[in-house]
Amino acid sequence: MGELTGKSGSEYKEKLEKSGLSKEEFRPIGGENYSDLINRAKIFLNNLKKENSENILVSTHAGFIRSVIILLLNLPKEELIFDSASITFLEFDKDFKVINCELNKEITKK
Repeated sequence: MGELTGKSGSEYKEKLEKSGLSKEEFRPIGGENYSDLINRAKIFLNNLKKENSENILVSTHAGFIRSVIILLLNLPKEELIFDSASITFLEFDKDFKVINCELNKEITKK
């Protein structure tokens, strides 16, 4: 979020409206726009494909995991919303195709 890191949603909205750009095009100073985020997710997935591990744990924020899932499952971005502190489970075949997917699972307390 660059200069908007830690700022309120209303401050983000104000900067977005002043820019005259769409939400996908808007890039805060020192931050990313939607294309930047998708490109970073592509780089991450290419690096992940090279890992020689049976299990990998990734901890990230909702925006990034959302971008990764959109790329992996070829989903429209409008259809995917992630809750804070949720769990997503993905299982891949040997060709890095998703064969099992559990998205946005709620964390329950005992």
